[in-house]
Amino acid sequence: MRQKNYRSFVVAGFVVLLLVIHGCGKKGDPCVRSVSSPEAVSDLRASLEGDSVRLSWTATGEVEDIGRIRILRNGIRVGAGECPGCPRAYEQIADVNPEDLKTMGSGKGFSYRDYSVERGYDYLYKIAVDYSDGKNGVESTTAEVTFE
Repeated sequence: MRQKNYRSFVVAGFVVLLLVIHGCGKKGDPCVRSVSSPEAVSDLRASLEGDSVRLSWTATGEVEDIGRIRILRNGIRVGAGECPGCPRAYEQIADVNPEDLKTMGSGKGFSYRDYSVERGYDYLYKIAVDYSDGKNGVESTTAEVTFE
């Protein structure tokens, strides 16, 4: 009798083990969902207009999806012996919200004026478009202007 109970216990344990192994609900290996960053602005242009620098660019996504635009600048005195190829630190000079965008451009073309420039400096600019769905944009190509 004891032998039968032992066999029943082993068989029941084996059946439970098989159910657990094969019935765990795993459908396959987990896979990472592809998340794409918004495309960077590639046509940033900088030009001198009087005592200011005018930046202009074209939006890469839908204008309605833009949450804000961050404008970054680096300035170095002309002839200061800049190290070619060395990284340059950029500071954020503006954080433009969607309401301001409507007054800065029409369609997908936008512009911004930087009035806080000084003569004798070489300025590099970048912008990053952040979207309202939380995706942070990639920094744009660099635009350079010398204010002599």
